[in-house]
Amino acid sequence: MGKIIHSPLEILRNLPTLALVPLFVFWFGIGESSKVILISVGAFFPIYFCLYNGIKNIDPKLLELARTIKLDRKTVIFHIIFLGTLPDLLQGIRYSVGVSWLMLVVAEQVNADSGIGFMIMQAQEFSRIDIIILGLIIYGSLGLLSDFLIRVVEERILTWHPLFFKEN
Repeated sequence: MGKIIHSPLEILRNLPTLALVPLFVFWFGIGESSKVILISVGAFFPIYFCLYNGIKNIDPKLLELARTIKLDRKTVIFHIIFLGTLPDLLQGIRYSVGVSWLMLVVAEQVNADSGIGFMIMQAQEFSRIDIIILGLIIYGSLGLLSDFLIRVVEERILTWHPLFFKEN
């Protein structure tokens, strides 16, 4: 079952998402919906593949133990599979946020009439290097802030994980 879903997604992952911009503009028009869809497509794959990797790497001994002590399906799904893949899922979300910023920059430069990317493109037309640099600083700062916030959430959620465990 996993190969039925995973193989087509592997094919789609190898398509350069940014190359889809003209197609999305054609399908969804110039506006917010095409930007949101482009960002969503770009953000999906890091989350999916980190989650897939996390599920694939769950210790089979834990699943055997669950069968031996006759844990119910909900308990196995939550305590072994979900909690076992949670670090990978959060890592995928971190990657996806970075990809999302990249997608937003491209979407705003190609397919927008407002936003920071649009501002950068306008500044390029008028040779305003200062505005271009300001736009890049804003994007970099927003990316850094979003990564910091995800790391804070990670530390709060994964207090039980050895990487985040701190003795009082």
